[in-house]
Amino acid sequence: MIPVYNSEQTLCAYLRPLTADYCATMSELPTLVAKWRNTNKDWFLTSFHATEDGSKTWLDNIIQSQNRLLFIVEDLCHHKIGHIGYAKINHTKKSGEIDAVIRGEASDTPMLMTHGLNALLAWGRTHLQLQNISLTVLSHNHSAIKLYKRCGFRQMNEIPLRKANRDGKIIFEDAPELKESEYYKLVMFYEG
Repeated sequence: MIPVYNSEQTLCAYLRPLTADYCATMSELPTLVAKWRNTNKDWFLTSFHATEDGSKTWLDNIIQSQNRLLFIVEDLCHHKIGHIGYAKINHTKKSGEIDAVIRGEASDTPMLMTHGLNALLAWGRTHLQLQNISLTVLSHNHSAIKLYKRCGFRQMNEIPLRKANRDGKIIFEDAPELKESEYYKLVMFYEG
């Protein structure tokens, strides 16, 4: 578990790693993940109705992945608040991408996701030896952009997107050929 401290350096939460035994230790997780994904679906590059089975498959795929990690944000009473992780981890390039940032439940701790992201960034630097940390975010997700800026991310690129409907899923695809678009994603880099 990664301890999470608030700005007064008081322990306020933990980042609990997703492990292969989550069905036994956090059996409610697929249900929570589906609920959180559905509540926040407008903030992803792919929008669909999440199910418990689909969320379990997603969690299992993360466990099997060689370049992804997911942590459950838990308050001190072990209430699950959301999740946050790394994707595209490349140990050779010492790079990774912040991924799957969701606050699914309200918390009594102000700015808990800010503190959680700061803890994850520090852990990534020390334990994974990451030197280049980035993320992508939809340009209309103003709350997330403010969170990322508070944590030391700066916008480096803006990529136009094309909205498409594929098999009942709304997908935002990179469309660099467009001079203007209704939708954009921002690429942000951590400057610490």
